Amino acid sequence: MKKALIGIFCFLMAFSVCAEEKVYLWPGKKGPGSENFTAKQVVKTKGDGSIASISAVSEPYFTVHKAKKSKNKKAGIIMIPGGAHVELAVSGMTEPAEKYCAEGYTCFVLVLRLPENGHAEPIAAPLQDAQRAIRLIRSQAAKYGIDPNKIGVFGESAGGQDAARLAVCYDEKTYEPVDEADAVSARPDFQVLRVPAVGMDIVGTVVPIISKVTPNTPKAFIVSASNDGTAKVKTNALAYYEALWTQAVDSELHVFQSGGHHLDAASDKIWLDLSVNWLNEYVK
Repeated sequence: MKKALIGIFCFLMAFSVCAEEKVYLWPGKKGPGSENFTAKQVVKTKGDGSIASISAVSEPYFTVHKAKKSKNKKAGIIMIPGGAHVELAVSGMTEPAEKYCAEGYTCFVLVLRLPENGHAEPIAAPLQDAQRAIRLIRSQAAKYGIDPNKIGVFGESAGGQDAARLAVCYDEKTYEPVDEADAVSARPDFQVLRVPAVGMDIVGTVVPIISKVTPNTPKAFIVSASNDGTAKVKTNALAYYEALWTQAVDSELHVFQSGGHHLDAASDKIWLDLSVNWLNEYVK
């Protein structure tokens, strides 16, 4: 009987840790200019039933993953999955989100629209959603138990490009305000970029990011690998870091000798620990 009660307790604890709140970004759910988007959302699952990836998004949202109370740092991290802008590899957010939550950060995994035909402004859609997400979260910071001045963005690969784009284009007007949340700033307070594709085209369209870095761009932690054959370090992570350095933006860059675009097992845990150390030191 005692063992059964312990088992039930552990199950409930696990359930509470994994519980998520789902918040749609826009009134009516569909993003601006996606009212006539007819493609059906595709959700691919893994063998254990968890979500692997999502594509054809017209109703963007984020899920809330709460910080461990004993370490609550009152900071929030908006997490943008990679996926080459053709899908959102949300399963890639699981490990970093769990790590950051355990370290006291509240995470918001963002399922944003991809730059697909069918949206009125396909290239603008991801930035619209990123801006709207941070404004919604900042306007409701008290609800989530975070400091409105300690909300950053995390992104990997194409998601790293979206995160960096938000960091340099946060004050661009990309949509008409829909409620009072749109009156607050969309500027992230920090950015964490994993193998970011900041210097690459977005589905064939050149979208300047590196050239838009200013002294007011938020501080950054960047990690990449010298043998990344996709987001090559010289024209992506390194070029972005150099732009930040030139503008005197406090930043940290780590380039592993190997690891490829997804970082291999040897470097995977290391970069995550390094990012936590940076967050703990510079997000206060």
